[in-house]
Amino acid sequence: MASLICFLALSGEFGNTPIPAEFEEGQKIFKRKKGIDRTEKDARIVIGKWFDGEQMQNVEEAVFLTPGLLSRWLGFQTASGIPKETVENSWKQCTAQFSGKSLAIIRLARLGTVDPHDGDVENVAAIEAIDNVQFEMKTIGKEWQKISFHIVQDLQNRQPTDVLKETWDQVLAKFTAWPSTPTTNELVSEIRWGRNRRLSFLAEVPTLDAGSKCELKIVEKDRTRIIPFTYPKS
Repeated sequence: MASLICFLALSGEFGNTPIPAEFEEGQKIFKRKKGIDRTEKDARIVIGKWFDGEQMQNVEEAVFLTPGLLSRWLGFQTASGIPKETVENSWKQCTAQFSGKSLAIIRLARLGTVDPHDGDVENVAAIEAIDNVQFEMKTIGKEWQKISFHIVQDLQNRQPTDVLKETWDQVLAKFTAWPSTPTTNELVSEIRWGRNRRLSFLAEVPTLDAGSKCELKIVEKDRTRIIPFTYPKS
């Protein structure tokens, strides 16, 4: 059994235009023929891995959606040929939605164990354990701060890979102006079957100092984890 966490935070102040140095970095990433995921840089924290029967996948992660990340993301898209006016509109729309806030998408999942010999999935994941999850965050040495949230996506299936298909930006683009192409997957499954499940939460998180040493606490029915991380610098 494995648990997936994808924690996305929207933090920092969004100015009138993308951050020039970060925008240029996004363009360089495209020119080096790397994927757009490389724009995540220090905004992404790998928390854990899951074995898919052939190899380990980074399935537990934290991605902070800072002005720096959005700048790099749009720089990448500009270099890929997306029109300038589209990029400008994306920045304006995201600024209108995110400025002055520290929001997050927190994605949790319980996944079955895959047999490396025959590929069979042992569907014994405790999917109910994430029904009433709680989140807290703090700078190390200070008091915990509770995080308020609500569910924005709930997927359940017989195969682990079927609940892992969407990237964080595809989910975010379903209900915000984040410049990605959303998939056609529903936000909430109409059919509840299988012992593999992923939930996505929209949350408001504390705004902490860039570069500070922090911790994220995840409280589930069957365990509590504390994940150390460094708050992104841009």
